[in-house]
Amino acid sequence: KESMSGITRLEKLLFLLEKETKFEGVIDFFHFEPHNFGPFSKDVYEAVEFLESCELIAIREKSYSSLYANTDEAKLLSEISETEISQELGQEDVQVSERLFCLTENGRKVATELRRLISARRPSDITELEGIVLRYGNRPLNHLIRYVYRRYPDMAVKSIHPEAQRIPH
Repeated sequence: KESMSGITRLEKLLFLLEKETKFEGVIDFFHFEPHNFGPFSKDVYEAVEFLESCELIAIREKSYSSLYANTDEAKLLSEISETEISQELGQEDVQVSERLFCLTENGRKVATELRRLISARRPSDITELEGIVLRYGNRPLNHLIRYVYRRYPDMAVKSIHPEAQRIPH
């Protein structure tokens, strides 16, 4: 893909990579704990900042309009997208943005080399990684959050997402 949309999505995919595969090394890098939208790791944010500072990824904002039924959903989206959005009552068209993560040219070179090295050492890790991306990478964010909450209810205990209220704890 050209880009990965949203830090929340990235966190959930890395969490699922750890929980649902035998991919080597994820648990050594990212410690996940229950938070506002399920599994959260400050390490993911730090890794993204590091990759951007090394000019291996570029981060850009993608703005879009969305129609919401009420201000609670607008507030929820504001939390997910980590940006300010208007929550005025009666406003139907909500402007939001999300961060898109894209590999730079150098990032592609590093990723290609890492893939080659991993394939030579442990080819099953490539299969596991691709499987997670194929199964979950294109799901709408709310579907991904819902799946994680239902499959890993212990990660929903601190969540403010409406889906978490439906999960028995």
